[in-house]
Parts: sequence; structure tokens; C-alpha cells
Amino acid sequence: MENGTFQTILQLSDERFQLYLLAGHQRLLPNQQGRIDEITGRLATLWDQYRRELAADSHETRERLAAQSRYNMSEVRRALTEEDRKAA
Repeated sequence: MENGTFQTILQLSDERFQLYLLAGHQRLLPNQQGRIDEITGRLATLWDQYRRELAADSHETRERLAAQSRYNMSEVRRALTEEDRKAA
């Protein structure tokens, strides 16, 4: 399952990690610190979006399975009814 939102999260997380590694060796420039802040804010939004996407996918999957189950139960009921008629 390829997800653009999750890929963006991974890319931004890696970029932020690289900036933190750099910060461990030298003082960050103001634009680098600003980028960390920007990435952190964007990641919060992206994670929320990704959770919503997963929930929507899960809901669609549950609906699809429920529809299949209802269809299968209908077949089961029909088969049982036919067996009852044959037995009578």
C-alpha cells in the first residue's frame, strides 16, 4: 500500500533527523533552526491527516466486508430454506 502522506512523513522526519545530527556537531544557523520548526509543525498536521486516511480506509474495508458478509449470510439463509423445503 503506497501512501503519499506517509512517504512525506518519512522524508520530512529524515530531514529533521539530519538537522538534529548536524546540531550535535555545530550550532545551527537560524534558517536551519527555522526549518526544524517548520518540519515539526508540518509533521503534526501530516500525522493527523495520515490517521484520518487510515481510519477512512479501515471504515471502507469494514463496510466492504460487512456487505460481503450480508451477501454470504443471504446465501446461507436461502440454502437453509431450500434444505427445509426438500426435507418436508
